[in-house]
Amino acid sequence: MPFFGYAIAGIGIYLLKKAADDWYDVSVKPRLRKVFEALDKPLIPANKKASKVFILSVWHEQYNVVISVCCNC
Repeated sequence: MPFFGYAIAGIGIYLLKKAADDWYDVSVKPRLRKVFEALDKPLIPANKKASKVFILSVWHEQYNVVISVCCNC
């Protein structure tokens, strides 16, 4: 008898996963794609003018640590 309970639970989980996948593909995925395309647009090299990067690193002997600061201008 416990087999039928496991079978029903397995079928239920499969159907729930299938429904969630379909909902994601139809509702969530297009919206996320728009957001990521908007975020990627400034990062595409053709859309961004050449920039300079200034890096300053300082080693602190007393604490055995290096502090690095990077400025993207």
